[in-house]
Amino acid sequence: MNSKKKTNLQELILRILSKKRASKQEDVIEQIEKLLDEESGAKKKSIKPKYAVNRAIKKMVEDEVISQYDTEQSSFLSLTSSGRQKLRNIKLSSQSHLISTVWDGYWRVIVVDIP
Repeated sequence: MNSKKKTNLQELILRILSKKRASKQEDVIEQIEKLLDEESGAKKKSIKPKYAVNRAIKKMVEDEVISQYDTEQSSFLSLTSSGRQKLRNIKLSSQSHLISTVWDGYWRVIVVDIP
């Protein structure tokens, strides 16, 4: 269950970063906290969202999915090419994708006769 939450956090981070060229790390954390608050509703939080988001960002930077640029005032995050590829894979494997990625159980044979 813990890896499911990590994947969801990583998906959220990727989706937020895909909208802009670069975003402040504090802004990304705020957006994710808002989304998690809306999602949880009245439930009590069992994890500290800021800590969990920071850990997910650190892991993604180590995996080179996103890149982090530190300045004197703040820290900025942006997607790398492997991050864009990972986001494409997530979009393709989602349930709302137009082409089903689940095998329907039928085999198909195509025969072409070229003279």
